[in-house]
Amino acid sequence: MRQGRWRSTATVSRYIHSGGLWQENASARPGLAPSRAPAQPALGCPGMKPPAPLLDRAILIAVGAHSGQLYPSPEPEPYVLHPLRVMAAVDGESARVAAVLHDVVEDSTITLAQLEREGIPPDVLRTLDCLTRREGEEYSAYIRRVATDATAIRVKIADLHDNLRNNNAVDRTPEVDERILRYQAALQFLTERPSGTSWLPPPEG
Repeated sequence: MRQGRWRSTATVSRYIHSGGLWQENASARPGLAPSRAPAQPALGCPGMKPPAPLLDRAILIAVGAHSGQLYPSPEPEPYVLHPLRVMAAVDGESARVAAVLHDVVEDSTITLAQLEREGIPPDVLRTLDCLTRREGEEYSAYIRRVATDATAIRVKIADLHDNLRNNNAVDRTPEVDERILRYQAALQFLTERPSGTSWLPPPEG
C-alpha cells in the first residue's frame, strides 16, 4: 500500500502463531492502534486435519493482515478484496499464493520470516520479496526488481491491471493522473520486457 491508497483508522492486525493461537501484536504503521479483536484460532479451521491447503492458509493470513484497511475504490471497500482479485487473475498455486499475499509484508507487520514459519515455500517467499517495495525505494528500481522473478511479473501485471481499473474509475486529480502514468509505464515495461522498448525511467542515483 503506497500513496493514494486509503487506510482507515481501524486496525491492521498482526497475528503471530504462538501456542496454537494467532495473537495480536503492534500495529503495522505509526498511528494505527493494535487490533482489539480476540485472539483467533491457528490457521485453518479448528480441528482441521490434515492442515489446510497452502492457498487456504495464505488467504487467511491476508484477511488478518489487511483487517481494517480500505481500498480506495469509488465506494471504499475492504482492502483484502484487491489481493483476492489479483489472486483470481493468475493461474497456478504458487502464483495465487503470492498474489493474495503480495501486499502483506509491505502493509502490515507480518514478515517474510513469519510467512516462512507458516509454511510458505521458498520460491513463493522469493517472489514476495520481489513484490515488496522497500522503504525509500524508487518506484522504477522496484519495478526492475519485480522483473527479476517470472512469477512476480505475472502477479504484478495483474496487480497493475486492478489498480489501473480502479484509478480510472475514481475522481481524477493530479495525484491520480500521476499514478495512472506510473502504472502504465510499469505495465509497459513488464509486458514488453525484454524487447528493450520500455520508457520506464532509469533508477535514480
